[in-house]
Parts: sequence; C-alpha cells; structure tokens
Amino acid sequence: MLDQLGTIHPLLPAAAGLLVLLVAALVADLLAKRIILRTVSVIAKRSRVDWDDAIVDNNVVGRLVQVIPALIIFVGIAFVPGLADTVVTLTRNVAMAYMVLVLTLAATALLSAGNQIYSSLPVARDRPLKGFVQLLQIVVWIVGGVLIVSTLIDRSPLLLLSGFGAMTA
Repeated sequence: MLDQLGTIHPLLPAAAGLLVLLVAALVADLLAKRIILRTVSVIAKRSRVDWDDAIVDNNVVGRLVQVIPALIIFVGIAFVPGLADTVVTLTRNVAMAYMVLVLTLAATALLSAGNQIYSSLPVARDRPLKGFVQLLQIVVWIVGGVLIVSTLIDRSPLLLLSGFGAMTA
C-alpha cells in the first residue's frame, strides 16, 4: 500500500508512516494514562499503607507513564519508510532526551515522595531530611541536564563533562 502512495507523491509514504507512528504514540499515551494511572490510584486509595499515597500524590507514576509514547517514537521511527538518516537520528535523539527529562522528573518526584513519607514519622521532627532530599534533587537535575544535552548533541556525557572541566580550568 505504501508503494501505491509513492506513485502519487514521493513524500507520501514517509508522511503516512509518520502519521501512523504519531497516532500509535497518542493512543498508547491515552491508554496508559487511563489504565495504569487509574489502576494505581485505585489501588493506592484502597491500601492501608501510606507510602503508595505519597507516590500517587507526587505523581511519580504519571511521570513514568509519559515515557511510553516517547519510547514508541524512539523505536518506531526506524520503520518509517523514506526518511533520511539524519531525520531518524534527530528524532531518536529528541525522543531519548525527552525520556531522560521525564525520568529526571520522576526521580525528583520519587525523592519528594520519600521525604513526604519520612516526614510523617515521629523521628522526622528531630531529624528532618528535607535539605538532603533537596540536595539530591539538585544532583539528579545536574546529571539529567548533562545527559539531556549530551543526547541532543549526540556525544558522550563524559566528553561533555571533560569539556566543562577544561572550561573551569
């Protein structure tokens, strides 16, 4: 069928493939949000423990679910016919950078959830961990930022870090 589209216009197979890929990512996103998020929130409300409520309150699972459409685009872009290698590489790099961003957001939300759980304990009044958690969140953001930039420029993070070291010297 894609061969017939190619006879009409040479860019139609690539456009149709991109459209199918975007629709698949959108459908997967909607299904994941409806099924996974609702299931997790219902289970968290019915359980007796408090840690799952903190994870739902800080939207850890909601941020992790956002990886699914980016993963579909990351894998599926290679199967779209008629795309130049540079377009495939650029799309994969942007999808990977988005996945790193979402995972960074999820990690910081998980740290916030951990702090919320710890704050509910009696020992937290004497020994709060909020400052340490915020420091860990800053470290996660720095590592995430370096990984995002290195993914976008398609270079090793170590090369980027060595460039920062040379700049500061």
